[in-house]
Amino acid sequence: MELKDFLATVKLSHAFLLSLASIIGMLLAIRGLPEIQVVILAIAAPFFVEIMSFTLNDIFDVEADRVNRRQDKPMAVGRIKPIEAWVIVIVSFVLGAVSAYMVNLMVFWIVIVFSFLSVLYSVYLKKMALIGNAAIGASMAIPFIYGDYVVSQVLEPNVLFMALLAFLLGLGRELSKSIQDVKGDRKQGRRTLPIVVGEGPAASAALLFYVSAVLLVLLPFFLQGPYYYDVFYLVPVLAAGFLTLVSARLTLQQRNFEKIRRYTMFAMLLALLGFLLGVFL
Repeated sequence: MELKDFLATVKLSHAFLLSLASIIGMLLAIRGLPEIQVVILAIAAPFFVEIMSFTLNDIFDVEADRVNRRQDKPMAVGRIKPIEAWVIVIVSFVLGAVSAYMVNLMVFWIVIVFSFLSVLYSVYLKKMALIGNAAIGASMAIPFIYGDYVVSQVLEPNVLFMALLAFLLGLGRELSKSIQDVKGDRKQGRRTLPIVVGEGPAASAALLFYVSAVLLVLLPFFLQGPYYYDVFYLVPVLAAGFLTLVSARLTLQQRNFEKIRRYTMFAMLLALLGFLLGVFL
């Protein structure tokens, strides 16, 4: 197994993004950070669990990826052996669970539940219309809640807003991706939403979640709280909303799914920036 194939499998950009999301959760919860050693342990857990999740998904997705001719998937083209992938899964899970346990019991159980959800998704949930997509959306929301509970015993409202936004964006993005993967999913016997109701209605469902995300991210600007009429919050979230609506348009046109992936990721980063600026400026 070469390093480039390992990196292509574990998607380190997503691992860093989940670790960043956990830091954002901490910052939004207490307007600061705990001791550096706690931060390091806390961000290590989502980092390693993400590696476990993506690798596990590729293990169970290998046949569909071959049908879809996914040259970007090393397992599908034989550059990573199954035993190598399972070693990555086991080692990364252990490292993530131990890191979380050293922070506190609450975040340890969040990691255990998230890991169990990842297994369920890879084995069962991805074959089910909408439920599998919702599981991925939840996996994007959980790191913010995780970060909150690293430093707090209650779920702060602004953290909840960010988690809901991540869920809606993730759900819309996964629906867009499922339209791209219809051929392989059908061959694998999966009942994804585009297969059950058709690609057009599935694209409309993705549009609904994208628009809901845009409306949600604008709501704190009009509510009493740290973001009330805050221009530092408004500017980046407007940019995030624009990218989200562009993603929705591309989904309806059923084309350029790689752009949708990039735009939704940038939208999430801009929204994160807005939530931070609103708290600290």
